[in-house]
Amino acid sequence: MYYLRVVFAAQGFNRSFRKVNVMSINLPLNRKQKILKLLADKKVLTTNELIKKLGKSRSTIIRDLTRLQEEGYIYKGYGAILPRKKTNISIPAYSIEESLTSQLEEKEIIAKKAIDFINVNDTICFSNGVTTKLIAENVLNANIPVQIITNSLLITNQYASNRRRNITVIGGDYSPEISGFFGEISKSIMKKLRCDTYFLSVHGIDLVGGLTVRSSQLAELNNEIIKRSKKVILVLDYSKFGRTSLYRIDFELENINTVITDNKVDKSYVDSLKEIGVEVIIAP
Repeated sequence: MYYLRVVFAAQGFNRSFRKVNVMSINLPLNRKQKILKLLADKKVLTTNELIKKLGKSRSTIIRDLTRLQEEGYIYKGYGAILPRKKTNISIPAYSIEESLTSQLEEKEIIAKKAIDFINVNDTICFSNGVTTKLIAENVLNANIPVQIITNSLLITNQYASNRRRNITVIGGDYSPEISGFFGEISKSIMKKLRCDTYFLSVHGIDLVGGLTVRSSQLAELNNEIIKRSKKVILVLDYSKFGRTSLYRIDFELENINTVITDNKVDKSYVDSLKEIGVEVIIAP
């Protein structure tokens, strides 16, 4: 609760201060309109952007945003401000075959950049997904000696014919939709393992909803792998930003070590992630 101290100096008042609830003071209409107009134009804003654009103090802007959130105009989350209508639950029909071709150029660029984050003799975890498959393929082609852990059948098949490579497959219930494994068996296997870096690809990232996937069991497996990883690197193309699915991974955005994406990503998402301390790499 914020309070304003008011001095009564006129008409002989000798009382010192009186507490007034600032939340009961209406946000000036013109400033409210400016904030909502900026938000309508840009879709995502940060607190620092509003401070610069409106020339007000941080405490004033935070107070304004709290009021707008109470009135139902905005969401506040992870250092970003979004219009209330922004949250978008998107669950279109999905197939791994379609994902193998969609945004393929962007995924290849991201996969190429991700190699810079892999060290010799590291233990690397890869989630299921096309971008992670491409990273694993690059590791194989570059002949980098690492230990691989994955629930992806696509990656498993890549490495199965190469006897020089060490791979641990997190088996369990197989899903042809994701071409990968999940379930209680997968979680049980992962509890016995550790990895240096987890390259994670998800269905969507949203500044309010966080990281989401299509399956509750897949979300649970990701939770387990994250617990046992020293670093988490998110690899996803521009189309995943602002998208949410039904099941949230229990991992706050500010705990992500690095996000690697392509140059088509909306800059507002990049700014918001950087503001909460996440390293963002734009693959050229």
